[in-house]
Amino acid sequence: MTEEDILSKLKTILEESLETSDLEIGRETVARNVDGWTSINHLEIIRKVEQGFGIKIALPELMRMKNIGDLIDVIARKV
Repeated sequence: MTEEDILSKLKTILEESLETSDLEIGRETVARNVDGWTSINHLEIIRKVEQGFGIKIALPELMRMKNIGDLIDVIARKV
């Protein structure tokens, strides 16, 4: 799976989770800059990412993530 494939699938998951259809994300995107992505729905988004990619993300990995690029890198290692 290429980085572009991962980013595309992430975009779909985020759009569904945040109930939007015009989301623009890239490697440098951070949750605080995405409308609707709050600390309250963060864990639900991560759960959907895990389900969508068939992976498990460990808590230490979550804690180290700073942006979408970090999430892409974790997904790429696990798929």
